[in-house]
Amino acid sequence: HELRTPVSAVYGAAETLLARDLPVSRRTELLRVTHQQALRLAQLVEHLLISASLDRGALPVTVDAIDATLPALAAVEAARVREPTRTIALDVDRDIPRVAADRARLQQALAALLDNALKYSPPTAPITVRLERVSSRAQISVVDAGPGVPEPERERVFDKFHRLDPTMRNGISGSRLGLHIVRKLVIAMGTNIWIESATPAASGTRVVLELRLAEPTRQDDLVDEIAY
Repeated sequence: HELRTPVSAVYGAAETLLARDLPVSRRTELLRVTHQQALRLAQLVEHLLISASLDRGALPVTVDAIDATLPALAAVEAARVREPTRTIALDVDRDIPRVAADRARLQQALAALLDNALKYSPPTAPITVRLERVSSRAQISVVDAGPGVPEPERERVFDKFHRLDPTMRNGISGSRLGLHIVRKLVIAMGTNIWIESATPAASGTRVVLELRLAEPTRQDDLVDEIAY
């Protein structure tokens, strides 16, 4: 169904453009529909391919000691370019140690979480990405002001093709693979992810991605010795 809808929209718009002599405004509208649905179709196909690669263990994931600020900033900046009218903030604690992760895959996971937050949040509501140290771990959280996810659904939303209750989707469609892919990427990096309420009133959603701190390298030890 998710593939059939954009394919039908593209086919219908193209058929109308070819069959009729239309005013410029109508042609522009149909071209815009074609473009939007083609982008949606491309995203669906990409999600299917990534999911299949993850299921086969064929998607390379290389865990290194990285600065988590860099993929977080890249994901936020890309989201700001796609949605220039939205408020997307990045809040980073000072002196965050390096973490053990794959930089490209971490950015990919954060981009998917931001896409999800943008879909479900009101257009005027801000979205915040926060990077902080919590005890012996680092956490990156994506916080939105959407309707929230009921507690019984907070594990199931990571299942492949899981469909939320229609009253929660508000007509929003998608591949139903985004969060499944994110969890697979997170597990491949040896970390964890979960969903909780953004506020005590259970409104909004806070998706927390936990990261292991990287082991100090010999170079780090030498720097510490010199500083001492």
